[in-house]
Amino acid sequence: MQRLLSKLTYANVVSTIALCVAVGGGAAFAAGKIDSSQIATGGVHTKNLQHRSVTSGKLALGAVRSNQIAPGAVDTGELATGAVHPGQIATGAVGSRQLSAGAVGADQIAKGAVGGDQLAKGAVDSAALGAGAVTPAQMRFPVALVGTPSGGTGTVMTGLTPTPYALADASWAPHAEGIDLVVGTITAAPAPVAMVNDCRIAVEFAIDGEFGPEFDPSVELANTSHTEAVSRTKTLDPVTVAVDRSQPTELTAQAREVGSCEGPSTIESMHLRVIEVG
Repeated sequence: MQRLLSKLTYANVVSTIALCVAVGGGAAFAAGKIDSSQIATGGVHTKNLQHRSVTSGKLALGAVRSNQIAPGAVDTGELATGAVHPGQIATGAVGSRQLSAGAVGADQIAKGAVGGDQLAKGAVDSAALGAGAVTPAQMRFPVALVGTPSGGTGTVMTGLTPTPYALADASWAPHAEGIDLVVGTITAAPAPVAMVNDCRIAVEFAIDGEFGPEFDPSVELANTSHTEAVSRTKTLDPVTVAVDRSQPTELTAQAREVGSCEGPSTIESMHLRVIEVG
């Protein structure tokens, strides 16, 4: 140690300090002066990149291609609104399993987009049809329900004088062509009968209040009880009605007693249907 100290001079110490400063400072200087031209091609590997060091701002437009995207990496959260256009969807790519319940509403279906060949057999049932969706023009053998006249309890008859019977929903608009039929059921309670005869209720119908030979069907409900009025239901056989097809039509009804009736009779209900064929 004594010999080493004897060899040190001022020049040796200064030169040693200068060398240390030059090496340390030069390295710091060099670290701040390295640019892309000083990095060899392929010189930076994945292991040289810090985790999450590459941000979206460092990616060039078009730098990420389909083979850089892992399977399942892009889901609905990564898709912007309107990002997928018809040109991006392959033929047959979207099937029933890709659609969530209620995803396709009526406003998503273009007019005429669904034809007969797109519908599975039995796919359309009565629950899928809107009110009035099927008209006679859509039917191979046109049949349409055009009216539902009905009435309730309240009409009381005594004797042969006709008593009007009120019908609700008794108007309908005939189509340009066709034949209108009236069918249905009538429930009434004829009065008790005399010993030698029976009591009947005759129900008559008319178009627009015109009772006459053109349309005067009579439905008779008879009572054979000598002690009480018994309710009876009669099915009305189909009756063809002649209507003015240029304007709405209304069905009216009246009832009267026929035979030997002991007391008043009552209409309890009437449920009719107007069916247009043609």
